[in-house]
Amino acid sequence: MAMPGPSGDRHRHEVVSQLRKQSNADSKDWSQRQELALKHFRYIQAANRRGLAYSLGVNHLVTWTDLERKALLGRKPIRLIESYDLCKIFDPPNVINASKKLPMAVDWSSSGLVTPVKDQGVCGSCWAFGTIGTIEGQVARLKGHQVILSEQHLVDCSWDFENLGCDGGEAAAALSWLLSNNKGEAAIAKTYGPYLSQDGFCHFDASKNIHVSPLTSEKVESVTIKSCWHVGPVEFKPDYRIAVPRLRFALAETGPISVAISASNPDFYYYAGGIYDDPTCGSSMAESDHIVLLVGYGHGKTSGKAYWKIKNSWSTHWGEAGFGRIAQQDNICGVATAPVFAKLD
Repeated sequence: MAMPGPSGDRHRHEVVSQLRKQSNADSKDWSQRQELALKHFRYIQAANRRGLAYSLGVNHLVTWTDLERKALLGRKPIRLIESYDLCKIFDPPNVINASKKLPMAVDWSSSGLVTPVKDQGVCGSCWAFGTIGTIEGQVARLKGHQVILSEQHLVDCSWDFENLGCDGGEAAAALSWLLSNNKGEAAIAKTYGPYLSQDGFCHFDASKNIHVSPLTSEKVESVTIKSCWHVGPVEFKPDYRIAVPRLRFALAETGPISVAISASNPDFYYYAGGIYDDPTCGSSMAESDHIVLLVGYGHGKTSGKAYWKIKNSWSTHWGEAGFGRIAQQDNICGVATAPVFAKLD
């Protein structure tokens, strides 16, 4: 892809041809998509010549428009009414000193607490995937095996707490809805029904006495959370020197955590590997527009640079088979700004 001249052109057009076979676009629309793809190819090539700590690559988003890509960013900075937000504050004393005694690296994705990478499709439901991911981690930790839970359940049902389905939402709101309206019960995907990548009809809401799947006419099975937690005080822009060790401690002690990040920079869409350390990636609450699952931390083998490991919901075509690494320095992209997790016990 990076080769200049005729050889590079031939390879670029071969890739575009493969993308065309996977597209349902008509001929007129595909012509515009092809122009977009070639434009994004050139951007990716130019970025990779900058000698960054991370690399970009061609993925399924290369034919998407700016508006289509932004639709994936479904984190809404909702200011919950106090009575809505049932999440407590997880901020143990002396956490910074305690964090110094933690393992050098943690990776829950290799410890059985993280289910396979999923794909939110063209729906802005990242908030539901981040929420479900932290619950799935707690289920695996408590029960000793994985249970696939339903993001569609939250997309369909948690509107009362200002979540807007495919138009965005917030993890703390979703967890609070489960605790307030659904007795803490999060639906198991097999019995609730498949993920639709669009808003659907709610069929599991204890507050409305709805609990039967229309697909099977059987009761929706579930797991039950007992509480939800913010990692540290909720701050507009926390001091990363405190927020980062606090989050590292919470992750090592409890398991995967839902985190809000800024993901609107073009580099993030085409991230293919390495430690993402774009200094222009915002870290404040207001700049956080996407929700992912934090699954680990570590240090680069050659650079020694500390990083977070995240699980995204943009399929295995994005990043490192659906996962990514973001630098901890300066709280890049805001990983430590708004973490939240659930507990089953």
